[in-house]
Amino acid sequence: MSSVGRTTATTQSRRLFASPAASIKLEKLRFARKLNHFALKAKIDWAASKAAWIELGKMKRAERGVT
Repeated sequence: MSSVGRTTATTQSRRLFASPAASIKLEKLRFARKLNHFALKAKIDWAASKAAWIELGKMKRAERGVT
């Protein structure tokens, strides 16, 4: 088996574990927050978008030399 084949197999096995683990984490979060999965996804998307805009602002300020 080539190194490429082993890398693909490793990636697939990691994803095989990560997918159910992520689903379990989301279900726990859904029950803890008492939200349906659409509302939970909206909150996660909003937080990710907000973090991205903040990071973009930092990058723009750094580009201009402003701290």
